[in-house]
Amino acid sequence: MRGDAGTGAIFAATAGVDDIQAVLNTLWKHTLPAFSASPLPADPASEDFLKRRLGELSIQPPGSLPASGRESEISGRRLVLKPNNAGLESLALQFRDDAVEMSVSYAGQPVSALLGRQRWQDGETVFEGNSNVRVSSAFGWDGRDRLELAVRVIESPTCITIALVLDKDLCTLHYREHPTFENTGTTVIEGNWE
Repeated sequence: MRGDAGTGAIFAATAGVDDIQAVLNTLWKHTLPAFSASPLPADPASEDFLKRRLGELSIQPPGSLPASGRESEISGRRLVLKPNNAGLESLALQFRDDAVEMSVSYAGQPVSALLGRQRWQDGETVFEGNSNVRVSSAFGWDGRDRLELAVRVIESPTCITIALVLDKDLCTLHYREHPTFENTGTTVIEGNWE
């Protein structure tokens, strides 16, 4: 956006939202009309408030519980998934005290990531055919039988979330990658533990 006086403004969206049009609509409705040819007067109180507010922002890791008694049942086992449009073939988890190593077979390619236990763990993985992609990942339990995993791609709005719902030897995997241009929502995949 460029003003009449030769000044300009740049809008950069770094949020991972599925409806970017809603963000743009808000920008056009509220921000654009607020532009003027003369600068605003200094407002130290508002500037301090904004700095404090930005410093408090965070993304909470998934899950409400740090652990479940089900970890020992599934740790080191491979979950073989039924054919699905997400391209996921299998998943294996190796639990540690403060993390879980997740290994996934995705469209014939092995992909792995280390996820912190109710804390974000920085690392690298393969994403969309690119190696050494920086990610921050975490997991937690939302009840005894529901495991939630999240992998956030650094320098991208992409977040991959997986929820495993355990039921004896059966498992339902809820996979979502967002935002995407296709906005496919959550893919539910059944699987069996080996």
